[in-house]
Formats: sequence, structure tokens, C-alpha cells
Amino acid sequence: AAVVRSKDGAPAHWVVLGRDITVRKEHYHETTEFIAALESADEPIVIYHDAGDSFEMAYANNAALESGKLEFGEFVNVGAPADLQPILARLRAGSGFSMLVPWSEGETNEWVSLELRPSVAEGRLRSVTAVAHYLEAKRIRALDPIENAELLGTSIVSFSTPEERTLAMSRVLAMQWNAAMHLRPGPADGEVTLRTQRREASFGIGAGSLADEPRLVMVKWEHPLSARDTTALRVFLEAVAQVPAKILRIVTANGTVLLGEDVLDLPEGTTALLVALASARKPLTREELCDMLWPESDGDAATKALKMSVHRARVRLGDPSYLRIARGSYSLGPNVTVDLGDIDELTSLLARRQQLSEEQVERVAEHYRFLRLGRPAWLVRREWFMPHERRLQAATREMGLFLARRALENEEYDQAADIGRTLRDLDPHDEATLDISIRAYLGLGDRRSALEEFHAYEESVAKLGRKPSATIVDLVQLEKA
Repeated sequence: AAVVRSKDGAPAHWVVLGRDITVRKEHYHETTEFIAALESADEPIVIYHDAGDSFEMAYANNAALESGKLEFGEFVNVGAPADLQPILARLRAGSGFSMLVPWSEGETNEWVSLELRPSVAEGRLRSVTAVAHYLEAKRIRALDPIENAELLGTSIVSFSTPEERTLAMSRVLAMQWNAAMHLRPGPADGEVTLRTQRREASFGIGAGSLADEPRLVMVKWEHPLSARDTTALRVFLEAVAQVPAKILRIVTANGTVLLGEDVLDLPEGTTALLVALASARKPLTREELCDMLWPESDGDAATKALKMSVHRARVRLGDPSYLRIARGSYSLGPNVTVDLGDIDELTSLLARRQQLSEEQVERVAEHYRFLRLGRPAWLVRREWFMPHERRLQAATREMGLFLARRALENEEYDQAADIGRTLRDLDPHDEATLDISIRAYLGLGDRRSALEEFHAYEESVAKLGRKPSATIVDLVQLEKA
């Protein structure tokens, strides 16, 4: 689902049902066909809109109402991360994803396959459509235990921290095979060993996957398993063993790629490919990527270059799940985070002078730490990146001014002066930056530097036929007096 604005400012909703039906209407109450289509869907569909730190339900179809399970927070608190922030970060980046959540209600065990589809417009997360599939665990196992086991194993990557992955894995083992899991110090060999007569299995996993250090995962069960259940368990454990231990972060703020906390030294072509997919925030076709990254090459040469870049990216990243290829389109995997959506949202809030929570302030400071470094020249020169560069420069200014003003309020004048120097290099004609710099130097007792900043600005804007504002002049004159 996506939300756009009509000419009169009223919300207009685009909703895609399946692959074939697209319906656009400006108001829900005018769309009987649209409502009928949603109401007849077997899947529970709930549309939420962003209400700041939470989501409010905007619509629920019959299947959702009959299920009695409507709250987004319930999905998050049962099997998924209790903290919304890891999920919000992905949604704000415009990346939809699915997560498999174990759900217990009385003596009934179910799996909730929750598909989240975000709508991001003008840099803000506008709404989220949640499509849930409620499946009884016994029925899944009876239908296709092998395929289901692999799905359960790979779904562990949807969780953001080792603690969350460990909890989710423990619940899956208990509900599917009545098994328990223990972690012990050991090598990260990744090879699954099953000892059916002893009713136990083990495999090693790397640091950051289920714990901060490499661990030997021991799984034990009380009752004998059938051959089919034993095979399903092996498939599940092998899928978990291959889950990447670290989240890949694409930081468009300064054009870097991080694996966990480590900055990767990647070739320009590999970084350009990842940043292009990150900034698009949607799957891109082969033709789109070729036109963006190799505009001067012919079709065959560009296609060959793309294939080579994808191969190199997967080799350097160490896991193919970071970069997905499906039906001729390329996209980032669910274990990849991108900063651009969150930067756009926070910049929009700052531009409207809205008050931020402490958590949002911390996010602003983290983004600015990268933004102040700027992007590499080879990336800035790319035509497809230029619109993003303008947005990132605007974000640098808004976030820098916000942090500098907070520093002045807290009498942290060194920090304010440092931000002022960074913003001055970005735009020497920005009077708001000059105001920050002068007040910071005056707070430090450095009157000479404050006056030098003023005169340098005065000479600079004079070449443009402008003069400093009366407010700035009064500030300097008051200090002289």
C-alpha cells in the first residue's frame, strides 16, 4: 500500500491486491468495490498510519477483525523484538520484509507470518500495511515439514540482535520438536551434527549471530523423532547455521558500507551498486541499474559489468543473502539496513521545528557524525546520486544547526564552534551558521575569532550584493559595546 496526496491535500490510497489488481481511490467511503475486494480477502489485512512513536490502526478487513489479533504491538511483543526501533529503522528505509512470529494462545500453537509493507513519501514513513497469515504448527508440519523448517530457519535473520535470535530459535525448537537449546563456548564451524540415538544435535556459529562470541549450539529433545521430523530438524538447524552473524549497514551519509561495526574497503563499483540499491529503496531491474551505473556503455558491456559487480559484491560481503536477485530484479536482503529513510524523516521534523524525543535526538547525532564527513567525490559526481546529495546536504545543515543550538544551550561552546566550521564549509553564505559561530566564539571568550567570522561573511555576501542582517549586526555591535 502507498499513500499519496491529491491536489486538495486529502490522502489518496494506492492499494495493490495480489499481482493483478491495482485500485486507486481518494476516500475510503467512496470505494465500495475497493472495500469489497479487501473484505473478501482470506488474509487478515490491517493498515496502520505512523503516529510518531507508535502506529494507529486506520483499517482492518473482515479476516483481521474475526481473528481478534489486530495490534501491531502484539506481533512485536510475541516472539519479535520487544523494542520497535529495529523494525522502525527498516520500515523508515522503505524496505518491506516478512517475519515469522510464534504465537501461543491457550493450548493452541500457531505461527504468524507477518508481512510488513511500508509507504514512505517525502522522506516520512506514512503508513504500514500488515498482512498476517495464521497457521497452525501441526498443520504446517503435516503439509510440508521440510520447506516449513527451512522457512523457520531463515526467518531467524529477521531479528536484529543475538538475544532476539536466540529467543526466537528457542521458541521454534520447543514448539516444533519439543527440543531445548543450550549455548557453549566452541568453534564456529557451521557444520550440523545429528546424533539421533542420543537425541541431540550440535553446530558451531560465529560471533554476533546468537551470542557476542563464537558458540557451540547444543540441541536436545526428550522423545524419539520420526525420520521426517529428524530431516526437518536438520534442515532448520542448517538454515540457522548459515544466517549471517552481522547486519550490513549502508551509510549513504558518507558513502560507506559497514559489516557490523567494521568499515569495509570496497571497490568503487561495488559501493556504487550497493548505494544505488539503498537510495532507490526498492528493487531495480537490470536495465535500470545498467542505465544508472554505466550510462555510456552499450547494453552488452553494461550487463557484463553489472554481473561482475554483483559477483564481486557477494564475494567481498561473504554471504549472498545481502544482495538478492529475483526475476531479473536486484534488491538488498532483510539483513541490510539503510540510513537514508531515517535521515529524511528526521530532517523533515527539524525543518518543521517539531520537538524531538531523546531517542530521536540520539539518532540525529549519530547521522550527523557520518554526514559531516561528506561523500566521496566519485560518488557525488554520479548523475543518479545528485538528487540524493542535495538531500544529504540539506540534512547536514538541519541536523548541524539543531545540534549546535542544543550545544549553545548547554554551554558546550567548543562543540557548537566545531559544527559551525563544518556548516560554513558547506555554505559560506548561510547566516544561520554565522550566528552559531559568533555565539560559540563569544561563549568561549574569543572575541577576535567572532569578529573575524563576521567580517569574512560580510565580504563574502557583499560580492553577491547582500549585507548581513540587522540581527547579526546588532549581535556584533552589542559585543563591541
